[in-house]
Amino acid sequence: MKSIRRFLGIGLVALLPAVSAQAQKVEVSAGADFKNKYLGAVGIEFEREPVAQPWVSANSNGLYGTLWTNFNRRTGLSEIDYIAGVQRQVGEMNIDLSYAFYDLRELGEFSLNDNLQDLVVSASPIRELPVTPRVKVTQNLNGDTFPNEHGRMFEAGMTYSRDVSSVPVTIDAGVMINDRYYSPNTELSTGTVKVSTPFGIKEFTITPAVKVQKGFNGAENNSEFSVGTSYSF
Repeated sequence: MKSIRRFLGIGLVALLPAVSAQAQKVEVSAGADFKNKYLGAVGIEFEREPVAQPWVSANSNGLYGTLWTNFNRRTGLSEIDYIAGVQRQVGEMNIDLSYAFYDLRELGEFSLNDNLQDLVVSASPIRELPVTPRVKVTQNLNGDTFPNEHGRMFEAGMTYSRDVSSVPVTIDAGVMINDRYYSPNTELSTGTVKVSTPFGIKEFTITPAVKVQKGFNGAENNSEFSVGTSYSF
């Protein structure tokens, strides 16, 4: 585990010098996702009730920060995420390396109150392809009171976009392998398929979507319906 942390830390240090010291324009965007439930990226259903997830993000020359929140009808604000990262082109690949701090506040039916920390690295090809593949590794740094902390999650996925009868359609599919990420085992965890139809009006975008999850080795089968909104300033 220490060797993986060291590898990811060295990677972040190696990427930072590639960011120009020259002042760059800051791009700011904000939005909110409205969902029938909160199905987490690792396949866990955190909230069984409708949620709103407002966010704001700023990016300057590949350095970015994001503030993400989750609201439910029962307790109001139940999660705040603070994310900072760097995106760079390395050879023929786009590399994204980020640190995430998750502040859980009475989250879900178990009223989770924990501070979790992850380091995330993902890669995808620069070249435009009919189907764009990606890989992602999530390394847990701190699980607070959660059992089996310091594990990792591996994801392999792809994205395909095209117009169907003049309607833009994006299909995103992926599989997750859980390597003791809040679990005592290393095993195939979930497979997901998400279909979305983004529509844009100048700087404003609205994206209806449906995600279907197939669970393996005890993980749940599930689904999530959402409408996302975003605005670029």
